[in-house]
Amino acid sequence: MVDIFFRTLPFFAIIGLGYWAGRTRFFTEEATAYLTKFVFFFPLSAMIFRFAANLSFAEIFDLDLVFAYLAGTLAVYILVTLVAMLRRLDSPLPLSRPNARRSAMLVSLAFP
Repeated sequence: MVDIFFRTLPFFAIIGLGYWAGRTRFFTEEATAYLTKFVFFFPLSAMIFRFAANLSFAEIFDLDLVFAYLAGTLAVYILVTLVAMLRRLDSPLPLSRPNARRSAMLVSLAFP
C-alpha cells in the first residue's frame, strides 16, 4: 500500500502545484488554461500509463472496483434524473452529461 502511495504521489503533487499556481495567480488565466490542457493530456497520462504498464493485468483489473464504479455512476444518474423530474425539466441530460464526462475522462487518463 505504501508503494502505491509513493508511486501516485507525484501525480497528486502536480495537481496540487497547479492548484496553488491558479490560486496565487502565478500565471495568467489564459496560460493556466493551456497548461491545464497540456498537463492533463501529456505528463499525467504518461505517469499513469507508466505506473500501470509495470503491473500485470491481474494487479490492475479488479472486478469489484469495476462494479463499484458502475454502481456509483448509476446512482448519480438516478439521482440526477430524480432531481430533474422534481424540477420539472424536459430532460435530465443537461445535468448528468458534464459529470459523466469528467468521470470518464479521469478514468481514461490511464489508457490514452
